[in-house]
Amino acid sequence: MNPAIELKDHQKAAIAHTLYGGNTLFAHSVGAGKTYEMIASAMEAKRLGLSQKALMVVPKHLTEQTGAAFMKLYPKAKILVAQPSDFEKKNRKAFVAKVATQNWDAVIMGYTQFERIPITPERRIALQEQRIGEYEDMLDELRANEDSRYSIKQVELMLKKAKERLEKAQDEVEKNKDDMPIYFEELGIDRLYVDEAHNFKNIYVATKMNNVAGIGTSDSVRANDLMDKCQYINEKTNYKGLVFATGTPVSNSMTELYIMQKYLQPQVLKEAGINSFDDWAATFGEAVTGFELKPEGKGFMEKTRFSRFFNLPELMAIVKMTADIKTADMLDLDVPDCEMVVDQIEPTETQSDLVNHLAVRAESIREGGVDPSEDNMLKITNEGRMLALDERIIDPTLPDNPGSKVNKCIKNVLEIYKATEDKKSTQLIFCDKSVPNKKEPNKFNVYDDIRRKLVEAGVPREEIAFVQEAKDDEAKEQLFAKVRAGKVRVLLGGTDNLGVGTNVQDKLIATHDLDVPWRPADLEQRMGRIVRRGNENKNVKVFRYVTKGTFDAYMWQLIENKQRFISQIMSSKIPTREAEDCDEVVLSAAEIKALAAGDPLIKEKMDVDNAYNRLKMDKGSYLKNREIMSKQVKVDLPNRIAQSESHLEAQLKNKETWQNNTHKTTRLDGEAQEAFAMTINGVKYLDEKKAVEALEKALDPMATKKFTGEYKGFKLSTQFDWMNNCPYIQAVNATDFRIDIYGSKKRIMTAIKGIDKQIDKQITEEKENLATLKHNLEVAKKTMEAPYPREDEFQKLKARSEEIDMILAAKEKGLTSAKEIEGDVRRSRILKLVDKDGHMDFTKLEGKNDIERTYLFRAAEALTKNDNAYSPDNAMSTDKGIADCMIAKGYDLENIYKTIEELSPSMIKAVDVKRLVGEKTETAQLAMAR
Repeated sequence: MNPAIELKDHQKAAIAHTLYGGNTLFAHSVGAGKTYEMIASAMEAKRLGLSQKALMVVPKHLTEQTGAAFMKLYPKAKILVAQPSDFEKKNRKAFVAKVATQNWDAVIMGYTQFERIPITPERRIALQEQRIGEYEDMLDELRANEDSRYSIKQVELMLKKAKERLEKAQDEVEKNKDDMPIYFEELGIDRLYVDEAHNFKNIYVATKMNNVAGIGTSDSVRANDLMDKCQYINEKTNYKGLVFATGTPVSNSMTELYIMQKYLQPQVLKEAGINSFDDWAATFGEAVTGFELKPEGKGFMEKTRFSRFFNLPELMAIVKMTADIKTADMLDLDVPDCEMVVDQIEPTETQSDLVNHLAVRAESIREGGVDPSEDNMLKITNEGRMLALDERIIDPTLPDNPGSKVNKCIKNVLEIYKATEDKKSTQLIFCDKSVPNKKEPNKFNVYDDIRRKLVEAGVPREEIAFVQEAKDDEAKEQLFAKVRAGKVRVLLGGTDNLGVGTNVQDKLIATHDLDVPWRPADLEQRMGRIVRRGNENKNVKVFRYVTKGTFDAYMWQLIENKQRFISQIMSSKIPTREAEDCDEVVLSAAEIKALAAGDPLIKEKMDVDNAYNRLKMDKGSYLKNREIMSKQVKVDLPNRIAQSESHLEAQLKNKETWQNNTHKTTRLDGEAQEAFAMTINGVKYLDEKKAVEALEKALDPMATKKFTGEYKGFKLSTQFDWMNNCPYIQAVNATDFRIDIYGSKKRIMTAIKGIDKQIDKQITEEKENLATLKHNLEVAKKTMEAPYPREDEFQKLKARSEEIDMILAAKEKGLTSAKEIEGDVRRSRILKLVDKDGHMDFTKLEGKNDIERTYLFRAAEALTKNDNAYSPDNAMSTDKGIADCMIAKGYDLENIYKTIEELSPSMIKAVDVKRLVGEKTETAQLAMAR
């Protein structure tokens, strides 16, 4: 290895993991040095004789870069780096033969090149037949369930694909009879390294779960090809030949962990009895049916997602058998300090109108009035994202808004450009939408708009570049070199082509996230371009641009919530036992309508519901633990106490027997001593030496008679331990004791004489155990009686969530004034007491005191009898009637007036209630007299 390069401790530990452990996942944060880890691991494995030939599979644009890093770390290494021309049809066979026939330290190739080296048709046929069998078995189970139509379609589609692949493999056998290609198994590869392994997560997960979001349904040929080759490497190396590397092992959803385990830990899953995704899901997660606000604001609509995970400490313990997890908080990397700047942009009137139009389309889709091929939520979400970026993408004839996020970004870029002229600092602009298109050169796009405006502001055109303009790896590397040198100072690109493996950090001073990426992993990759070792700037900025009232705000919030969840799992800390994941990036119709309305209550509703659901889960866990505690109080602990008391009583009997059979005798010098007496095979010995001799004969393996005896009231006999294949002496009284037969017979005699010490020890331990159990019982009783500690907070959140629902429902009815809305909310609160059949549900009767509960009951009763009880025409008489009833019950008059003022849907004032009732009415006088 190059002596000028010193690997970090975490890199050395990761390399050791690959050498002394099995399959390994380098789950290291962006910029932690995974490339050097893979290279050093491959070379050390060969040096130690653990591997003969390694294959490194990397993203296409990183083959040359990886090869250069390899030669920098190991200048004398013999490596082969695949060139694009090597896999042209005329050269492919020769190149693959070169790989197979020479003794390379490592071969480096891109994803597509790797995919073009097939496994043998025989293996492919066997694997496809296995998958076909699994799909057919699953279909049989699903067809027995009437609610599984969606899942049946999915499995049928995968079955069709598997049969097509089987036919293709069978045809290939016939086709290649005369000209057999070189297959993957013939290359001599016994160690496979996969860089940015999260790119291979798209493997179809066969499941019986019906129409559940959060479970992978996509299926890529690339990922299946890798899975087949990994299976071969696992068979060849006994699960010790795979090394995956990625800064984002969970890029979007927790179910990706299952895919990683399928690649790297299939034997561990099998040993744990996890033979399918459904087994994994039953062990570590569940599908949760949640509710989303309907577009019309009345109630919620159901959506089922595989989003709740439990037993997380155990899951991560299994994952960490393979995964070497190193997050930024665990590494002391020399990276610049980063300031996050969020620029919030006000929407134009046109943007707001267009968002409203999207909301109308979304509502039509939800109601089922639109063919999905014509319009769907994904289409609306994409249009909404483009609208948030720049309205001219939707309609190029619209005017250029000076306050748009694009223009705000240009302003920031120019300010930094001028301020860092002396250092030639560079900037990246990330934008996944509105990319230049050669087929439509005159169509508006954000890239050309930004470059044109920067040039007009004085930035030389040659200092602005689009990464898409670099047509091959060589051109891209030349472009990156110019950025590192400060010759290109503004580089625009998308997450895919300017994210993973883009090492241009040398002079980077700022990055700009002009739009929102799809996944948390994309966000991390973007940030990893600038917050990276090798940056000459100690302080950098990351700008994020959000257009208010559009899809931007929601998507930023969603992706950051997902990132927080993933960070909790992929960390050095033990995760919580339960957590919830969200996997949806297609906005619901309700969320779109909320954005269109710009109602702050919607955001509060989301925040309140999130907090309420967290507490609900926490309370459920608390109540579950209390239920377990109840069982301990009623059954487990009393049984264990009784058992302990029984054990203690038995040991006390042992002690009593021992003491009753212990006799004293007087020595010649007059001193008292313990008299010895032991019976061996029916003969009583009073001399210990003779007893030892007799014991030796009795325990001789050649003895014809089985040893029996007695000592201080304890029956002695030989027994055989079949588990450990050895004999032992058993001493029995109230309980039994074991004396192992090994060493001298004098040692065995000493052990028999020392039984009293074992008795004393067990008495002491049992007394301590009994005291602990009784203490635990008292603590458990108190814990079981204690209420949920955050009950007040839980009830407040629940009440606020319900109140917001009622307010939104009132607004949906067209009510606008605060008084009208409050009145409708009060009416809804009362109607909660009435079930769907119009009957009173007393279990829902709530209130701070009797007078409130009485009012709510009477008001619900009035509404049940007459839906117009609180209409403008009837409200006064309804309030008066309820007040009279409450006066008749003897309640305090002032409290009656105040309660009706606080709870009545009529929004009547206390003074008006007083006027209605009349202080000197006969009823009132009667009440006061009482």
